[in-house]
Amino acid sequence: MKSFLFIAFACIILPITSNCAFTDVTVDPIPRRPLFNNKLSRQIVIKVHDIADRTSFKSQGVKKNGFGMVTANVYTAKQPSLILQTILMEELNNAGFVAAEIDDGNAPSIEIYLKTFFNEPEIGFWAISYYTAIDSEVIVNIPGHGIYRRRISTVHDQLSIGMGFYRQQSFELAIEDYFHKLFPALMELLGEVH
Repeated sequence: MKSFLFIAFACIILPITSNCAFTDVTVDPIPRRPLFNNKLSRQIVIKVHDIADRTSFKSQGVKKNGFGMVTANVYTAKQPSLILQTILMEELNNAGFVAAEIDDGNAPSIEIYLKTFFNEPEIGFWAISYYTAIDSEVIVNIPGHGIYRRRISTVHDQLSIGMGFYRQQSFELAIEDYFHKLFPALMELLGEVH
């Protein structure tokens, strides 16, 4: 009877307290900041629109079992567009950009359409690789000069020996890599090449 109670207790408590492949998980990726130390040579006033989330998944990732079958979802504590918007505004302010209070039509504007923000494990024999993909379309409208479109995407691979240990770090490093591609592109489009 005692062994039955122990097994029943273990079957109930273990999935709740461990990183079980059958339970959903929420991560809160917070990359190191500031990501850049570049400062503008002149002040540029810009209008930054909220990042539009056009991702097709309800979750931001999946968990898989040893056979590669999807068993649970991975969610971020905040919506991916809010995570990226917060970092974008901090980095632009850090670089010396000034957000336009009133859109008078003269300030360059930035629009970002988030298409993919997803994490998926690839389970190998000895280790697990967590792949995080971020993909977006960036549109910079410079009045009098034109509208410029650029696709910014990244896929980050984080190797782990244990289940779930580096999923959040994979998100964080992918976000850092995304901004290391996005920010120079914005600087170049706005005429501030570093």
